[in-house]
Amino acid sequence: MRTLAHLAAPLLIAAALSSCGGKAPPPAAPTPAEEAAVADVERVQAAACACGDDECTVEHVEDVDGVLAHAPPDVHLGDAAAARYGRAVLGAAQCTFVKVQATARQTLADLTALRDRACGCADQACGEATDGALRDAEGRGAEAVVAVDAHDQAQALTDEAHACLDKLGVGPLFAPWPVLDTGGALPGCEAYVRVMEAFARCDKIPRGTREALRQGVDAMVEGIGDQARVPDEVRPQVDAACTQAVDAIRQSAAQTGCTLP
Repeated sequence: MRTLAHLAAPLLIAAALSSCGGKAPPPAAPTPAEEAAVADVERVQAAACACGDDECTVEHVEDVDGVLAHAPPDVHLGDAAAARYGRAVLGAAQCTFVKVQATARQTLADLTALRDRACGCADQACGEATDGALRDAEGRGAEAVVAVDAHDQAQALTDEAHACLDKLGVGPLFAPWPVLDTGGALPGCEAYVRVMEAFARCDKIPRGTREALRQGVDAMVEGIGDQARVPDEVRPQVDAACTQAVDAIRQSAAQTGCTLP
């Protein structure tokens, strides 16, 4: 998706078109080709303005962008058709570009406030409440932020907030690490959990990746539980897979500069 800065000139043209009509002599009725072109734009406007959420709105930005970038060839709009065409384009823009920009501005404002709140927290309770609010905010308006080319700005605010919360030991990365005890039946898998803990705590890895690793280990420990959940006939294969995973983690750690036990 292109960002929205390239749309100023086409929208100015649409505004000029929308002011056509109503002058003497009376405008001629649209030709069939003009009517078809205008009807296409009005359909795009109707669909865009029917959106009820940000995801839908951002999806229709592409459609409106296409209307502005690819005007129908060989169609010379008369006054009446030009006015309808211009009004439809401006209406579609209002329901997409303007709404997306407003959502992105609000998202950045929310993230800025949460960054300031996170860095002002002095205790665990404040940090945990802010961490929850921050994670909710990260999911809102993400598509709009990308559409206006502000992803880097949003990511920087989020990273700064998490850095402050890290000092308080807040977040899933600081929760007690799960323990896998198979009584020695699956030593490779027990080693995998221990090694993954050190890897996921390495701050040289992006936070999102570290949290995903933590979630994966939680699911694995819950799935295996104890050796009773792994049939005897498949334990060697399961343990061998865990051992291979440990080797892969060590290779990744060496590449990223993380220290493992």
